[in-house]
Amino acid sequence: AIKEDSLMLLGSYFSKATNIQQVLDQFLTPLFTFVLNDYRDCHPEARESEVLNMLAILINKAESRITNRIPDIFDLTFEH
Repeated sequence: AIKEDSLMLLGSYFSKATNIQQVLDQFLTPLFTFVLNDYRDCHPEARESEVLNMLAILINKAESRITNRIPDIFDLTFEH
């Protein structure tokens, strides 16, 4: 429950952020390092769907500033 609440909080923060470049600079690396790697390594039935919601919010907010990271996001969220 804590993980889900944390992801929802991040999604809310991303959606309300006014300086998206600062958000990307501060959150993108830890997001990839901890959240997306955990999502990838987790058993499929135990994966937290809120990760995908949070990513959708971030991608919609960041628009073209995150385009170069989309392949990395796909690699970490979808099985080959």
